[in-house]
Order: sequence, then structure tokens, then C-alpha cells
Amino acid sequence: MDPIGQAGHDGRGRGALRLAFTPPSEPLRLWIAGLGPQMARLAGKLSDGIIINLANPQMIRQVVADFRAGAPEAGRDPDRLDVVSKVRAALADDPQWAYWTLKKVLTFYSLQSGYSDMLAKMGWGEVVAQVQAAHREEGFTAARRLIPDAMVDDVPMYAARDLERLPAKLAEYAAAGATRCVVAYVPVGDDLRGELRTFLDSAVSHHLIGGGAA
Repeated sequence: MDPIGQAGHDGRGRGALRLAFTPPSEPLRLWIAGLGPQMARLAGKLSDGIIINLANPQMIRQVVADFRAGAPEAGRDPDRLDVVSKVRAALADDPQWAYWTLKKVLTFYSLQSGYSDMLAKMGWGEVVAQVQAAHREEGFTAARRLIPDAMVDDVPMYAARDLERLPAKLAEYAAAGATRCVVAYVPVGDDLRGELRTFLDSAVSHHLIGGGAA
């Protein structure tokens, strides 16, 4: 008998494992992050939803197709599953600082083997190769300077003064198959609290969320 089995279903019995909390009575939902065909199909077979990172709408359509194809293989209804995409946002009075902030994130992804391959499939292979070469020869900042604004706009990132154009961008992801979209704020400066308040106030004013910033 395994140690978890000895502890009982709620983890409170005698054994090697004891939970520090009471497990919820309702079933826990399972989410799987995936991009490639095999992982997306596996998510369709096993999970309640797939989480997709850094993919533009065209790439999301491919991932969603694989995800939905996996569900019937396990006797599941793909229409009951969720597709979550993630959009990173940065705001600044001068939008170039917002772009510069997000270019740091894109530089990291351009240097990572899996995501750099995906960026190449999305049409940015030449830029990725230049970024990698500059990083090897001159360092991270030089590589970061090679990320064009258009690349930031093409991937799930948003750089601007406010969130006026964000609903249109989110609509593109919804049309591609995303049922939810997580908007993650990336701070431009050191005043994280102030930036988050500005971000939330802008979200309210553009009807992205209800209420006001506390």
C-alpha cells in the first residue's frame, strides 16, 4: 500500500503524508499548460482547460485545434473545456518605455529554445537569430535593442498609455478560440503600487472590469 493510501482519502489518517488543510468537497479543476501538438492533445484528454503562453491568434488556432481533437479521444466534450491565453501589458506616459519593458520579456523568450522555436514559427525567426547572436557577442541589453515594436504588437503583449486598444486585442484572441484571457501587468518602473492602481483604473474606465481600484 502506498503512503498516501495509508493516510486515507482526506490525508488525516496514520501514514507518511498528512495534509495541512481540509480538502475541498468539490472536485479540483485541472489545468495544463501546453503549446505543442502532443501536449495540447493530452490536455484535451485529461484537463478542464489548457493554458497557452506567448502564442498569437494564428498559433492559438493551431493549439486549440489539437486541444479539441484530444477531448473526443477520451470521450469528452471539447465545448465544455476552457482555453486560457495570457496577455502581458505595460503602461507608461511615453509608450516607448512600455515597449522597452516588454522587450525585456521577449528577449528572454527569444533566448529559450522552446519558445524561440515558436516565435520563429510565428514569423520572427530572423529577429530571434539576430537576438541570439547579439546576446552571445555583446550581451543582453544589445540583444534587447533588436526586438522591434512590431514584434511586441504581434505577440500577446500590449504597450500603451492606457488600455483603450486592449479590448480589440482581446477580441482577436477570443476569435482564435480563447475562452478566457489573463492580463498580466508588467511594471515599467519601481512604483508597482502606483502602476497597478493606474492599470486598474484604466481597466475600469474601459469597461474591462467592474468597480474601482481600492
